[in-house]
Amino acid sequence: MDPQRAQGGAVAPPGALPGGHFNAPRCAEDLYTPRFVRGVGRDKAGLCPICYESKARGGAGKAEWLSMKFSAFNYHMQYAHGISPTTAQPFSPPIAFRTVARTPNHKNEKAAILEGQCHRCREWAPIEGVKCIEAKLKEIYWWKHAAGCHKGSTIPGEGGAYLKDELAARVIAAYGPLRPAASPSSSSSSANAIGGSPTWSLTDGAAEPQPLFTRAPLV
Repeated sequence: MDPQRAQGGAVAPPGALPGGHFNAPRCAEDLYTPRFVRGVGRDKAGLCPICYESKARGGAGKAEWLSMKFSAFNYHMQYAHGISPTTAQPFSPPIAFRTVARTPNHKNEKAAILEGQCHRCREWAPIEGVKCIEAKLKEIYWWKHAAGCHKGSTIPGEGGAYLKDELAARVIAAYGPLRPAASPSSSSSSANAIGGSPTWSLTDGAAEPQPLFTRAPLV
């Protein structure tokens, strides 16, 4: 049996399954929600869906479990991968750039830094540090601004966040055309919160989709 195909046509992740239990994402293209979680209460942890991907697919090829009780998962997704918990997509990039002169307070500080303009607040935010050293993660400066400012806002028409290959096509096909189910009141919107029990409906009115990742025997 194909190790990446489970019962009912669902698609399992490449390689060995990481443990824990399946946690339904908001949609097939959700980059934020952990596909697997384990533990309860203070010990609840989520598997980073990006780190678990192979390096060839843009991941780290490792199982990175992070606490969901103390926001470690949320912090990791925003500041290690630049993924918005609101949209489950990458933060929107700056819409313009400029170089601004500054007065160094130390010989190891820059005399000018690069800034990016935010599409939402229209303010200019630093996208690099003042120290004359290379940052381990250059995007962290912009992601910090985006996390506090964007609040789910995105640039109209932006896209291209996904590697479109055979596995991606199978994943999307397994889910079908999904959209969030209509909520009778705003209070029910918390169902889509991380770790909750999101509900989905098919656009053609069919029954709810089967889980995307299921434990299939590797035979």
